[in-house]
Order: sequence, then structure tokens, then C-alpha cells
Amino acid sequence: MNQENTSFLKFLIDEEIYILNEEKSQPVDKETDREVPNTPQGLNYKERSVFFLDYTGLSSIPGELLELLKKILKAVNLDIYNVELVFRGQYEQIDTDSFESCTVIGFLDPVPSNLTPLFNAPAYQVRAEGNNRFLRCDKLEVIHKNTTLKRQLWGKMKVLYTLS
Repeated sequence: MNQENTSFLKFLIDEEIYILNEEKSQPVDKETDREVPNTPQGLNYKERSVFFLDYTGLSSIPGELLELLKKILKAVNLDIYNVELVFRGQYEQIDTDSFESCTVIGFLDPVPSNLTPLFNAPAYQVRAEGNNRFLRCDKLEVIHKNTTLKRQLWGKMKVLYTLS
């Protein structure tokens, strides 16, 4: 079944829809029928936004938290298709030396030891290193339940993405 023939499935199935072919299997966003990027291998990390998430994959993020992530991205004119989402189990695959003019945000608490060099500033404090900017904040489920943290994150996102 090719991707053009699957658009009707979103009306019948509430689960993520996967398009299988010889090369790979990627989750497909039910709203747009677009493949969702979910692997960090071989990417050019020049002028990218990279989000580290404490989940095993996009499909493991509970619905309300995925909606929160989409709202966060939309507020800074991004979506899940133009940021690099890095999930638990992929952290070691990231070549942090290849970051060039990147905005890197970690929704992690506690920070895994191999990522400590990236997120060594206090939470909600933007840290610049060369042309890269780093921000560590709480996990999505903590932010989701706390209006103060949502405001704090929004303030830092405006700084990172120079919104007025």
C-alpha cells in the first residue's frame, strides 16, 4: 500500500500509521500524512534546532504532551518536520561536535551523564558556546502541569528564536 492510498486510514485507526517499504519504516503524522523524522543518523547539524526528549520515540509521547510539544514548536514558527527530535537510545549517536549554529533544547531531568557537557547550565538558563545555544528545561510532563514553567519556557524560547 503506498502513501497516497493511506490517507483514509486516519479516519478508521487512532494509532500511528506506518508506511513499510524496503528501506525504512517511519511514523506518519495522522493530521498531515507526512513521515515524521525520528532518527538522528547522518544529519547535517548546521543551523538546526535539536530537541532532546526523554522518550523512546515519537509514538511513546502521550497525546497531550505531543500536543504541548507541537504548540511549543508552533509558537516559534517550527513544527516536528523542521527540528531534529532526539529520543532516549539515540543520545549516543549524536555527534555534538558537528553542531554549527544550532539551538539545542533538552527536555530532560535529570540530564543523562553523556549529555552533561551540553546541558551544564541551570534549568531555564540559555547558555551559548560558539555559535550554538543550549537550554535545559524540565520534562514535558512537568511543564504541562505547571503554568509558571510554561511561562518560563516561553520567555527563553523568545530569546532563543529572537521573537518580540
